[in-house]
Amino acid sequence: MIKRVAEKLESSDRVRYYYHVYEQYRIGDRVITRYIGKLEEIVESYLKIKEWTGRDLNPGPPGCKPGALPG
Repeated sequence: MIKRVAEKLESSDRVRYYYHVYEQYRIGDRVITRYIGKLEEIVESYLKIKEWTGRDLNPGPPGCKPGALPG
């Protein structure tokens, strides 16, 4: 679940919106809500991890060895 939270900026009448991510599930009749984090921070972390592991996990078959092809 994603909630939008508005925060009024001190220097003007403008409003900035933040998005927070929550996990919500039910145990019996109780609804459990757990805070995950700001959506902006989650996306930044994902992009850093993707950049860090930038190699292809399914590279396909290896190429031919030099001199293995006729001609």
